[in-house]
Amino acid sequence: MPTRTLVQGALAPSFIMKGNFMKRRTVQEKALLMIDAWRDRCADKTFFRMSLADFSAIVAPSGAARERVASLKAQLREAIKECEHADRVTRRAIVRVVNGVKGDPDEGEDGDLLSAMGYMKHTVRAKILSEARRRSARAVEGKQKH
Repeated sequence: MPTRTLVQGALAPSFIMKGNFMKRRTVQEKALLMIDAWRDRCADKTFFRMSLADFSAIVAPSGAARERVASLKAQLREAIKECEHADRVTRRAIVRVVNGVKGDPDEGEDGDLLSAMGYMKHTVRAKILSEARRRSARAVEGKQKH
């Protein structure tokens, strides 16, 4: 709730003094501000056939939904942290298993298990790198001739 200051003998919200008015407020902030003002100044009066209690009941779901959103955002942030931690553990386990498969005498770096796990066999990688080195060397030779 905004702090209140004395202006011409009446209490006024400090945000009015700063010129903020309602422009940058959320719907919920506007509704809460209206409820406070209504309660403070003329709680028994009705507007558009609505009492303060009626208006408060109408805007309550908006506040409840915002609280739920805030709670879900907090839960999501916590779940993301848990996921990041679990991923660090998983990455280490993946590296260990891949290295174990590469070092296994029956499977090795050129085994089918390694490629079935989504990794490139050693001989295929060596061939690709060798071709890339040859292309690079040819490109350097071509530039030197010009």
